[in-house]
Amino acid sequence: MTGSTCFIVWVHRRAQSIFGAASHPVNQDGVLLAFSDKQKAIFQCDSLNAHSGSPQVSYTIEKQELVISGRHTYDQEDVLDLTHDLALDLISDLAA
Repeated sequence: MTGSTCFIVWVHRRAQSIFGAASHPVNQDGVLLAFSDKQKAIFQCDSLNAHSGSPQVSYTIEKQELVISGRHTYDQEDVLDLTHDLALDLISDLAA
């Protein structure tokens, strides 16, 4: 097994929102918004917070260890290039 660390951007909606409280990883164009570099993740998070347009929504980053098992080895960029289906599976696992 090989492990890889990434930083995932999460969106949080406050309880005062008309839709109620919620938190989940950000998914852009079918891909989980994740970075191998913490500084890039912080920059993206700060940018999203600056342009959110709502005091009810905020963005944070969370460190995540991804473990890949099997015969193949993957480098960090391969892990971050998740397909739509893999991203949805990971979101489900993180939310559980």
